[in-house]
Amino acid sequence: MTIGGYVLSAVNNTAFSINKILEYSWAGVRYAFNPKFDVTTAYYHFKQDSFNANHCSNTSASACSGLFHDGSFVADYRWTRRFDTYGASITRAPPMASPRAFSTRLTGRR
Repeated sequence: MTIGGYVLSAVNNTAFSINKILEYSWAGVRYAFNPKFDVTTAYYHFKQDSFNANHCSNTSASACSGLFHDGSFVADYRWTRRFDTYGASITRAPPMASPRAFSTRLTGRR
C-alpha cells in the first residue's frame, strides 16, 4: 500500500516458514486441612521444538529447542472471608535442563 509514493506496509507470508511448536503439561493438587488452611502443589513441564533454520538444541538462540520444568508450593490461611495470608515457593530448572536450579519465595496477604 502506498500513499504519495511512500510504502506504508508490506506483507511477507514467508517470514516464518518453520512452525513454532510448544507442548506443555501440568499437574496440581490442593489439600484443605480445615476450612481455613490449605496447601497447593503443582508441577509444570514445557517442551519447545526448534523453529530456527539450523534446528539447534542449545542456548545459542531463543528459537532453539529446549525443556523447562517448574514446581510450586503454596500454603494459604484464611483469617476472614476477605483477608488471608499465604506463602509460596517456586523452584525451576533453567531452560535446556541445566543442572542448576533457581528458587523464589513469596509471602503476602490479600
